[in-house]
Amino acid sequence: MINGDFMKTRIDNALIITPSGLLRDFSMIVEEGFIKDIVRAGDEEKSEVQKRVDAAGQYLAPGLFDIHTHGNKGHDVMDATQNALEVIAKAHVQNGVTSFLANVMTDANETMEKAIKNVETYCASRLNHNNLSTIEGIYLEGPFVSKEKRGAQPLEYIKNPDMTLLKHYIRLSKNSIKVVALAPELIGAESLVNYLEQSGITTAIGHSNADYATTKNVIDAGASMATHIYNGMRGFTHREPGVLGATLLDDRVYAELIVDKIHLHFKAVELALRVKGIDKLILVTDSMRAAGLEGGVYELASQKVIVKNHEARLEDGHLAGSTLKLIDAVRRMITDYGVAIHDAFNMASINPAKALKLNEKMGSLEEGKKADFILLNKDFCITSVFKRGQKIK
Repeated sequence: MINGDFMKTRIDNALIITPSGLLRDFSMIVEEGFIKDIVRAGDEEKSEVQKRVDAAGQYLAPGLFDIHTHGNKGHDVMDATQNALEVIAKAHVQNGVTSFLANVMTDANETMEKAIKNVETYCASRLNHNNLSTIEGIYLEGPFVSKEKRGAQPLEYIKNPDMTLLKHYIRLSKNSIKVVALAPELIGAESLVNYLEQSGITTAIGHSNADYATTKNVIDAGASMATHIYNGMRGFTHREPGVLGATLLDDRVYAELIVDKIHLHFKAVELALRVKGIDKLILVTDSMRAAGLEGGVYELASQKVIVKNHEARLEDGHLAGSTLKLIDAVRRMITDYGVAIHDAFNMASINPAKALKLNEKMGSLEEGKKADFILLNKDFCITSVFKRGQKIK
């Protein structure tokens, strides 16, 4: 008897979404959890298999990769429990997110340490199994951020860049920190960027009030991503382009977008599409614990958050993450902005993988990559989710 995990499987009758376009009349071969090949339909010599899945004309897309998410279904990464991460991972995978980064945000030092260690323990344990979304690492959003542009980052825990503390967090994570967001204008920021670049960790320019020149300096030093552009950053004026101008105009920088109709005006998204270009834009949710639940009163980093009509705000009115699902953002790019289907999915799969230098193993339907994929109907609603070639929804 063939073990299901190693059964050679062929996905037939699908519109296969690749990084460069749609493939019709092709089949995808999966073996031992990886994509073995994509062959012309009916090529029996290459596609002799033990199992066949009929996609019935649906779209076949790579699993989505949400690199900026705090939580969902009543749980947050900062809860620092194994159960919280498992619930978050289960909710993500049911929504087509087969991989994500766990966001550790600004908080008391002991709270951040506990959250970092909890993620590391989870990733090293049996809990990170194949029927859940995979945590690919940690997104450290703070504490080295601007007080002026802190958003929902608690003011009392914000710190100036501290190399000793950063190295401590990295050691504690056992090198699972993949992204560090920081404000370039803070004293010592450039040294941290240099160190992160040398360590293979992505620096994201975020929660910053820096001017254009200062931002360009850290980009030259290796910063290659911008945390939820427009939000939590100095805007553009004709005499001072600011963080926004620098990150939009520099082709070396990937930029996150929260397309929930709340964080960004329609035309702000259109501007990013035209100026930045699709290949450097990453769809994220910045979802918090209320995602997937009804409106009400919730919590983010010990702060009261009021969720009403899908908007999550602190009592002072600051936005506090979102309740967005990543597949809804993808669909919105197609239906509202006229983005090509493959480009919209690239923004939530291969683009984030490239930004984190993980694209050799994931992020697209290509030979040799992890067989994490989803089937969607003509309205881009998810009908099935597969992890390592195994159907889990």
